[in-house]
Amino acid sequence: MPRSADAFVDWHQFIIGHDIGEPFLDDPADEHGVIGRVKRTYCTVVTGIATGLVRLTTEPLDGPPEAVDDTWEDVGEVSLETSTELPMRAAGVDPTPGQEPPDPLDAHGPGCYRLRVHARGRDSYWDGSTLEVLEHYLIQSWPAPYAPPATLRATSQVGLGRPA
Repeated sequence: MPRSADAFVDWHQFIIGHDIGEPFLDDPADEHGVIGRVKRTYCTVVTGIATGLVRLTTEPLDGPPEAVDDTWEDVGEVSLETSTELPMRAAGVDPTPGQEPPDPLDAHGPGCYRLRVHARGRDSYWDGSTLEVLEHYLIQSWPAPYAPPATLRATSQVGLGRPA
C-alpha cells in the first residue's frame, strides 16, 4: 500500500537512500532528468522548486511494475544498494515537523533495489520557493540486480532540460 508524506526540499532536490543524515548540497542544475546525482547507496531527485514542500509517495513492490504510467510527466530509474540495518527512505533535506516519513523502500531487506521515480508538477513554479505542495513524486522499489540509471519518460520542461 503506498504511503505519502510532505518533504522539505532545498537546492532543487531531495534524497533517496539509507544514509541520508547529511544533505547532498551540490547544485544539481546540470542534471535534467528526474534522477540527479547517483552514488552506490543514495541518489538525489531533481525538483522544479528550489526550496519548499513536495509530496513523496513510496510503494515497495515484489517485482517491477508492468508499464510506465503515462499520467506522470517524468519517470526515471536508478539502482541503489543497502547493506545496513538503516532503512532506505525518500526524504527531504530537513524532516517535516510532525510528519512521519514515507515507508522504507527496502522492504525485502539488504541488497540491491531498482527504483522507479515518477514526477509531476516540476514546471509549476520553477526555481521558486513555496510551502504549497505543487510537485508530486511516486517512488516504487523492488529487489533487482544493478542496472545503469535510465530516463523512461521526460515531458516536462524541467525533464527536457529547458526550465521556464
